[in-house]
Amino acid sequence: MRQFCLVYVITTLVPIVLRFATYPEAGSWTLSLITATYGLFLVHTSWLHHADLRKFYHLIFENEALVASLSEAMCRRRRRTWPRASFWRR
Repeated sequence: MRQFCLVYVITTLVPIVLRFATYPEAGSWTLSLITATYGLFLVHTSWLHHADLRKFYHLIFENEALVASLSEAMCRRRRRTWPRASFWRR
């Protein structure tokens, strides 16, 4: 996943960095530096977002498994206690 974001950032921002670096005005290197920093920010943010999504989906499936096991335990409990409950209702 990180490789795709890195390829995207490189292919979109390298031409801009090179264009800013070739400006004839003084201080145009600053724009190149700012653009490179923004590219690093994009790569890092995408990595964090990907890690959050992996954790999120892991929790969803873990929660689903816990709910299923809880439902099975409740059904077993109801089956065990049902004969006693019907005895006391008479």
